[in-house]
Amino acid sequence: MKAPVRFTHRFVEYIPERPEPGMLYVSVPYATVVHRCGCGCGCGNKVVTPLSPFDWKLAFDGESISLYPSVGNFSSPCRSHCWIRGGRAHWVTSRVSTPTSLDRVGASGRAMPGAAPGPMPVTGAHIGHRGLVRLLRRLLPR
Repeated sequence: MKAPVRFTHRFVEYIPERPEPGMLYVSVPYATVVHRCGCGCGCGNKVVTPLSPFDWKLAFDGESISLYPSVGNFSSPCRSHCWIRGGRAHWVTSRVSTPTSLDRVGASGRAMPGAAPGPMPVTGAHIGHRGLVRLLRRLLPR
């Protein structure tokens, strides 16, 4: 298994056209997180993660970002799949994904029934879209 890749984060309104490698862009107004694939394949494809109670959730501990559940980039040729915890991407699969391994993971990256257990969920506060907006309004200068 690959060593975790470190991500820094930036809270933005709009995602830049060319996201920097190693940066998680969090757009609160659009409830979206974007980063470039960093699984080592070199594709650098843009990975878009929508935040909502029904999709992914973001946890911010004041220093780093975690996303739950895992993030699958299955529409890209590398088919990368990782858990982002504490600003680090822990790779589950990369290029070696097979139909069998992908059967265990839904399009959203959630484990399907009967799948092997993955890493434990993020501990600490899970912040949905509305909670994140309220938090950032308090933290960011006006």
